[in-house]
Amino acid sequence: MGTNDRRPGMDKPKIYVVLPWKHESSRVRAFQEVALWYDNNLPEAKVVCVTYDSDIWLPSHTRNLGVRMAQKDGADIVILNDADTIPDKRALLEAVDAAMKDNL
Repeated sequence: MGTNDRRPGMDKPKIYVVLPWKHESSRVRAFQEVALWYDNNLPEAKVVCVTYDSDIWLPSHTRNLGVRMAQKDGADIVILNDADTIPDKRALLEAVDAAMKDNL
């Protein structure tokens, strides 16, 4: 069963999508497409764009910041996604369902 197909009354997981981001004009369009994809395919997810102010860009640091933000907000599931990559919908929904089923 896909996440969007849950029966009424079932608990919906609190899902965060963390997108590490360093502004570069060449990446803005791809970022917008990824955010739109999540709006259309996983609308219950909270998509957060995570960045930080530093001369050195460390994507792993932004991922860690995003996971901490999600944990503080009580997220059940955290999806780490690059800001220029659209995931396979079926695989993503299967992973979300498996995480909820296995209480991960």
